Amino acid sequence: MKYLFFFLIVFSFSNFSFAQVKGGKNNKTAHAEKLVSVSGTIESKGWAKSGQSYCAQGSGYFVLILSGKSGENAEEVILENKTKENFEKLSGKKVKLTGYYYKKTVKASKNPHEQHPIGIDGEAVDVSCDIFAVQKIEK
Repeated sequence: MKYLFFFLIVFSFSNFSFAQVKGGKNNKTAHAEKLVSVSGTIESKGWAKSGQSYCAQGSGYFVLILSGKSGENAEEVILENKTKENFEKLSGKKVKLTGYYYKKTVKASKNPHEQHPIGIDGEAVDVSCDIFAVQKIEK
């Protein structure tokens, strides 16, 4: 029971929302794919037991720390690279990115041996988060 509360607390303080999504095979829903530009610093993140890491679905991923925010108020967005640029080389550098946001839903695993977020009813839940799909990078 204490692990249930741990997951609920961790995910309630993250920037992600839970969604019970039924049906459909596509886990990406576009936000009308309107191109926007955002500025900030690209940062490499390693796997962690967090909502952000779970949603990124990888052992390593990149985020953009948006300009004008710092410390605990820093806003981060998970990046998906649609360019030929190597994010590893840009890690720690300020950039201007052009792309679009979309909602990604990670379906809860039915495998009882895999770790996954748990809902209030004790069942595995799907996790939704916003991803920024990078189309263009200005250094």
